[in-house]
Amino acid sequence: MLTKIQQTIAKTKKNIVQSVDYQKVLMSWQIGKEIELQLTQDTEIEKSTLYKMHAFHKAYPKVPAENKRLSWSHYRRLIAVKDQETRQQLEDLVVKTNKTDIYGRYIADVFLPNKKEEKDLSKVARDGVYLSQMLLDLGLVQVF
Repeated sequence: MLTKIQQTIAKTKKNIVQSVDYQKVLMSWQIGKEIELQLTQDTEIEKSTLYKMHAFHKAYPKVPAENKRLSWSHYRRLIAVKDQETRQQLEDLVVKTNKTDIYGRYIADVFLPNKKEEKDLSKVARDGVYLSQMLLDLGLVQVF
C-alpha cells in the first residue's frame, strides 16, 4: 500500500510540473501573439518587417556605424547570415567594392565567392555570385 501511495504522489508531482511548464508555454505564446498584434496595429509595420527588425537587433547588438553607409536592404540580407565573421566579411566586401547609388549608399547586390576557399575580395567581386542564392545553397541563412 505504501508503494502505491508513493507512486501516486510521484505521478501527481510530475503532472503538476508538466502542467506548470505547459502553462508557461501557453502564457509565452499568448503574450507573443498580443505583442505582435499590438505592434502591427500601433506601428502599421508589416509583421515580416517587425521580425526582420528584431533579427537585425539580435544580429547587431550594437548599432552599426553610420560611416559604413550600408542600407536597410543590405542589413535585411546580412541578418540571414548566422556566422558573425562571415557577415563581417560580407559587409567589408560591399564597402570595398564601392558600388554606390546617386545618394552614396552602397548598392544591395552583395557577392560571394564561387568557391568557399576564395579569400581574395577583388576576385569575389569580379567572379562571385549573388549573396542570397549562394547562402541559401550553402544552408548558411534562414528565410524570413
